[in-house]
Amino acid sequence: MNTDSIIVGRQTDRGIQLLRIVACVSVFVCHFAQRMNFQNFSQMLFDFSQLTKYGVELFFVISGYLVCFSLAEGKSVIRFYKKRIIRILPLYYFCILYYYITETFIFHDIPKDPYNLGWLRYIFCLNGIAPTDWNYFWSNLGITWTIPVFLLFYLLAPIIVRIAKSVWISALILIGFIGLKFLINKTMPEYFTAFNYLPCFIFGVVVYKAKEENVRFLTAVGLLAFVIVFKWIDFGGALSGFLNDFVVSAIFAVMILFSEQFILHNRYCVKTFDVLDEYSYTLYLVHGIVFCGIIDKFEINIFLRIVIAVFLTAVLTFSIHKFIEKPIQNYMNKMLLVKRK
Repeated sequence: MNTDSIIVGRQTDRGIQLLRIVACVSVFVCHFAQRMNFQNFSQMLFDFSQLTKYGVELFFVISGYLVCFSLAEGKSVIRFYKKRIIRILPLYYFCILYYYITETFIFHDIPKDPYNLGWLRYIFCLNGIAPTDWNYFWSNLGITWTIPVFLLFYLLAPIIVRIAKSVWISALILIGFIGLKFLINKTMPEYFTAFNYLPCFIFGVVVYKAKEENVRFLTAVGLLAFVIVFKWIDFGGALSGFLNDFVVSAIFAVMILFSEQFILHNRYCVKTFDVLDEYSYTLYLVHGIVFCGIIDKFEINIFLRIVIAVFLTAVLTFSIHKFIEKPIQNYMNKMLLVKRK
């Protein structure tokens, strides 16, 4: 999801672009495979730790890394918040509006919310915080569960980045957030999940500080040691499931440590990467409309499912980004970011 800039200095980090595109494709392939009833398809394409299941975690690590650039010393925190709102919320609310209209007036299959929050949980991005009975409709409508997680991290990011003065301090913060997740899982209700993925972002902060202090190889060794300790030595299996998200996040962090090594010279490849990266966030939310709002609603054969999944997603992603998302963002940029004389 292209929720942050990837311009570092005057150079575009093509490695970050590549990883973000891979993450987006991974999420799409995972959901595509589920709806085509051949779940092993995603594993055939990305067999390393079932990568397609962890595309979102890769997005989180990348965002944690890039947010550090956005909050570099001297940058306005208010401007940072405004830019995140402009980037994320217009498309999100468009998707929520789509679900509200179609579910209310076309499909008529809105389940009862036992907590009587209804659409307020989506209007105020309360997934993972507000009570839910884990009914799909009232917990993850249209694959939108990640938006509150992003917003929570962005809310806390200025404090986290300010405290993380060095790679060692950022590593301690990471350990603290992993401990917080463990504590929340033991003491809070099951629906209280918004904090669970915050350590994934902190891996990105660790990477930023490692690059800033030029201790990449030492940090990579530490991250790989983390993977070995918590994946292969699982303490009797007590923590293996609990730490899977963080094990893959550590691996993604190592990739980002050396992202600048990936260089593109061909101008057509550069243009392709720029376009794919620009549309990544739109594709992420729009494919939810196609999969959850169309394919899941009708009994259709496998061939038509494939056609709808691939081609309709592509058409809607392009159209919504160009004619709805970008115009709204441009208007909000003028209203919130452009200084008036």
